[in-house]
Amino acid sequence: MMRKFSNLFSLARNAVAVLGTDRADPSKRDASLKAAGNLRNTYYWSRAKVRAISIAQVVAKLIGKKEVPPVVLPPPTEQYSEVGYPAYHYVIASVVRAIAPEAILEIGTFKGVTTYLMLLNTDRCQIVTVDLPLETTAESQRHLNDGDRRLVGIGRQAVGAAFQGKPGSERIRQVLQDSMKLNVREHLQSADLVFVDGGHTYELVKNDTEKAFEILSDRGTVLWDDYGCWHPGVPRYLDELSEKMTLFRIEETGLVIGSRQW
Repeated sequence: MMRKFSNLFSLARNAVAVLGTDRADPSKRDASLKAAGNLRNTYYWSRAKVRAISIAQVVAKLIGKKEVPPVVLPPPTEQYSEVGYPAYHYVIASVVRAIAPEAILEIGTFKGVTTYLMLLNTDRCQIVTVDLPLETTAESQRHLNDGDRRLVGIGRQAVGAAFQGKPGSERIRQVLQDSMKLNVREHLQSADLVFVDGGHTYELVKNDTEKAFEILSDRGTVLWDDYGCWHPGVPRYLDELSEKMTLFRIEETGLVIGSRQW
């Protein structure tokens, strides 16, 4: 019993140090903020409606075996910040390898790191990636939240930069258009994988998902990003959708997956 209380005391002391005391130290502030964010998201996920499963379980549901196919990850580069982390990239690459899609639709190009990741893990697949026009208007940003607007400002001059000029990039077609006005069939008739990571408000996630279902093949799969506490519109919509189709959050990430195969 004493050991249990000692462990609890040690945990509480460490939490106070990392989440409180470290916040006042400029050299530790960023780490403290990151720890607080991770704790908040972990707490959220522990009570979330969409159940979490491992990537091995996801692969087993998609192809009937738990062996995750070998994947290729893009090299980490400083200029492509705010585009995920190794576990996140590994999960997306594993899903792509398992599905072996003939065509992919991505909504939300940003700097193109995820696009490039999907390119690296396919052979002949055609990828259509959609983002806002380089010159955005108040109308095109009307449905975005503050975080989305910040990212739009960061990424305007680097949309798709990660895959430009790379081997195989001729298989990628960029569409610069507001997804609310997108006629998806003008660009793609069918997709085996759709990655939804555009605007994060309820209205945009709903719109982008409905566009995905318009062209999703009979074996098609959808991945959504940012299921967590930071963008409440995303879990709000996906929690509603989970009442109509089977969805899972993939462990260690905010990625949610659903497939017509389930």
